[in-house]
Amino acid sequence: MTRPIIIFLLTALIPLSASAQNNANDISRKYKSYTTSHSISLEDFIKDLTTEANINKNDFQLDHTFESEQAYEHLKYKQYYQGLEVIGANYHIHLKEEKVIYSNGQLHPNIIYQNTKPSITIENAQQLIAKNLSAKNENDYFFLTEDSSNNIEVESSKLVIVDELYPKLSGNYTQAYLMSINIANPYDRQIILLDAHNGRVIHKQSIVCNIAIEGKGKTRQYGEQSFIVDSISPNQFKLYDPIRNITTYSAFTGENLPYYDDDNYWDQTNDNKDEIALDAHFCTSKFYDMMNNLFGWKGLNGSGLGMNPVVHVNGGRAYLNAFWNGQNAYFGNGDCHHNPLTVMSVIGHEFMHGITDYTSDLIYANESGAINESMSDIFGKSLEYLYDNSRFSWDLGPEFANSQYSSFFRSMVNPNAYEDPALYRGEFWDYNNAVHTNSGVFNHWFYLMVEGKNGVNENQITYIVQPMPIEQVLQVVFLTQRAYLTPSSTYPELHLLTLQATKELYGENSPMMNSVTEAWKAVGLPYEDEEEVYDLEPLVLDLESLTCHTDFDYDINYQILNIGTKSALQGDTLFVKFAMTGAFDTIIEIVLLKDLYSGEKLSFSLPKFFNVNETKTYFFRCEILNEDDITDNNYDFGYFRNFTESEPLLILSSTGLKFIECFSDFAEGYHTLSNKSCSTIPTGTIYKIKVRSNDVVVYEDQFILDGDLFPGASRYIPYTIDELDLTEEITTELITSGAIKNEGTRNKTNLSKLKTLQESYFNGFSDLSITGELITYNFTKKSLIEYNLEPVLAAYGATQGETRVPCPIITDNLDEVTFGQSGISGCLDLTSMSRPNLSFDLVQFRYNSTNYPELEKNAALVRVSYSGESSTFSELISNQQEAIIVNKSYELPSNFKGKFEIEFFAHRSPKDNPSPFDYDANLIDNLTISDVTNVKEELNSALKLLPNPARNQLTIVADDILADIRILSCSGVTKTYSIESGQTIDITDLLPGMYIVSVKTLAGKVSNKKFVKI
Repeated sequence: MTRPIIIFLLTALIPLSASAQNNANDISRKYKSYTTSHSISLEDFIKDLTTEANINKNDFQLDHTFESEQAYEHLKYKQYYQGLEVIGANYHIHLKEEKVIYSNGQLHPNIIYQNTKPSITIENAQQLIAKNLSAKNENDYFFLTEDSSNNIEVESSKLVIVDELYPKLSGNYTQAYLMSINIANPYDRQIILLDAHNGRVIHKQSIVCNIAIEGKGKTRQYGEQSFIVDSISPNQFKLYDPIRNITTYSAFTGENLPYYDDDNYWDQTNDNKDEIALDAHFCTSKFYDMMNNLFGWKGLNGSGLGMNPVVHVNGGRAYLNAFWNGQNAYFGNGDCHHNPLTVMSVIGHEFMHGITDYTSDLIYANESGAINESMSDIFGKSLEYLYDNSRFSWDLGPEFANSQYSSFFRSMVNPNAYEDPALYRGEFWDYNNAVHTNSGVFNHWFYLMVEGKNGVNENQITYIVQPMPIEQVLQVVFLTQRAYLTPSSTYPELHLLTLQATKELYGENSPMMNSVTEAWKAVGLPYEDEEEVYDLEPLVLDLESLTCHTDFDYDINYQILNIGTKSALQGDTLFVKFAMTGAFDTIIEIVLLKDLYSGEKLSFSLPKFFNVNETKTYFFRCEILNEDDITDNNYDFGYFRNFTESEPLLILSSTGLKFIECFSDFAEGYHTLSNKSCSTIPTGTIYKIKVRSNDVVVYEDQFILDGDLFPGASRYIPYTIDELDLTEEITTELITSGAIKNEGTRNKTNLSKLKTLQESYFNGFSDLSITGELITYNFTKKSLIEYNLEPVLAAYGATQGETRVPCPIITDNLDEVTFGQSGISGCLDLTSMSRPNLSFDLVQFRYNSTNYPELEKNAALVRVSYSGESSTFSELISNQQEAIIVNKSYELPSNFKGKFEIEFFAHRSPKDNPSPFDYDANLIDNLTISDVTNVKEELNSALKLLPNPARNQLTIVADDILADIRILSCSGVTKTYSIESGQTIDITDLLPGMYIVSVKTLAGKVSNKKFVKI
């Protein structure tokens, strides 16, 4: 539905903050690079700077300083406002002989902020983060899904001032809590800026810096090496270097544990690959030495802060990655084609992320994030260049390759080979700012500086780069990193700041300056941004995370931001669409009466867009319909949760009981409490839970709320029930007292009980559905299809990407994925069967890849297993002839009681609408559990078998209409047919022997007859 177009003219809608925005840009440009032919004193410079920027001199505070070997003094300042740090306001002043000769950075002039007291206390902000960390998307509000207080730790928090669009500039400011949080599972460390008035997340970034490269060692990679350890006693040594402050840990058990040895000859080689701890220890010590020898920089912070590598991340399972988490560097064990990541290039890469934290502190997003990544690539490859040059290459990946199927990740000599840019904003540049992709520009610059090259770039610009010694190039890079870069620096800034660092180190007319200039020319800098990108972005504003409204008309406040470098011109017409389920689509037409410059914004309000009258989450989309150069950011979402109940209201949002073992009455129960009101339900609230089965109370207990339950929040509460005989009629009742209201009973408690099969079972999937209450069918991806005119169950690939290669050793494939996510299982009590048998028909398909046909046999696997009181069995099925139906039969132990599983693994599938016939898949049909000794002939004159031995045919004749025909051998092999009375069956493929024909009619009558094939 589309509402008639509404026309707004710009004249009355120009934001009051536009002048502040322009001033912010002007000041940033004016003071980004300050030079003068006459040196100026620091006091005079700061006086001029703070006056021009309208900043109180006391709000411009020195953070720290250091002096370079060239006697330059580098002072780093931060801006404050009313005693609070202004995030993103970092300014560097550089002195020579006590005179200012250069400056760079960002300031926020003319800050106007009225609110002086936060609406949210710091304690409530911490609780909000710790208990509610499950945002709907990356840029909005927190909502509780379950109790996560044991999973999240707020390490630090403080109140700051920040631009509402941080890290972008808008000129509008707010108070926010800057928080550092640690998440236990899945592991992450994050920096969060939370608006101190409405709870909106202004900025969130993980400080876990990922990289996709690999390596191994015992040193597996570097042979027998010497390294420093700590002698604890005459017979105990610790893998700790007290000189360099390096401790190497293992995460194999899930917690970081140090390594010890009793004779100080560290032979750690074992099945767990513990020898890679020595590679990590050795490579980390070499990285420490490189930084100390070249720059006098010790440890992470320059003053000896420990560098601690952690190996066996992911519990020692296949893990092709490494990361820096803000404290330690973690390294995976690789996979079947790649060695562990404990190699010099990766070790140096990860710890350089840590050093970046203590120098420029580059934000791990946008262009600053790409520079952050490239810094790590540069210093990681430099470590390899200087200490393992015989195996050095400018590619990232060969150093931990382990088979002919290994993949590389990035190239510094030719970034385009891996779809990374070699030119700033050139081919393969990612305008969504993928940090690993856009790191290719600085990577290529560094390669050109070391190797030199004469050439022509994508813009047909000729360059001549003379090679420079890598140690001298690193001096330029590290001085830029340490003294000049600010957290939000961009590539154009990096270009200018490396020139300034080169001037400081080697002089303005030096050969190094010429190479630096030419190398930047080769990668597209300086960049003329006047003809760059036309890019508009909408931003929804001022949404409260929680509201209490009844019959309320909601206004939508939003902005149009010009985040490109081209202006939106006077006379341009913009179309903005608002869409919401259950409401009319609304299109706003905006005619620009003035140019909208880069970095500027316009603010608007759409009055009474929709009526709020329910307890629910209201969700809408705001979209710019005009096409611009980057369309991925042409929309924004807004949502908030509304409650019509102002008094505390507690409900059961979900309940469940799950039996996890066969033949056990022990159940795991849970209930989820939700606060469906605008009032906080306090810590210590007492409530009761009653569970009824057929109106009989089978469980009753009292609970105490162990933390505040905020409006809209939920809390997951587990409990256990033992020795119960539950039926399907399960209800759970919530009982509260005092001022806490509740919605009473939840009538649909989910019951997951492993039922027991005690008789024969057959599923031919004839109705194209998964049937059978006594057997569990669990598939992440499933498709009931027809194959050869027969219904079958298809399990196809769900976990592997298009570029992943199966492992040569079949069992290694099971370590690459979570095996068994797709499968069939059941509890069996077949104590009445003397010869129980499990059988099914199996068809396998494999993706026909010309890249590795010899490994395709491992791309589709099935594991059949059973475990009973006295016996276990497991078989892995692979390399079955493709597209051929094969009956798989397994005779279980006599009078078997236990559990069986059939698990499926398929390697590849397309992203959308997978076809089992074109990719890796397993098809299963005619799942049968039976007692082969109990199948006997029944005398039935209405059923006749007419064998024709000469033609290998068998004709079935019956009085009634046939529903199902099966031929069973004494070994348990089953074949199923669907024919009409009087039709023949081809029995050519049956081996000689005795068989039973079991016929079932539509009326449900079953008849069995014997026949013998000669």
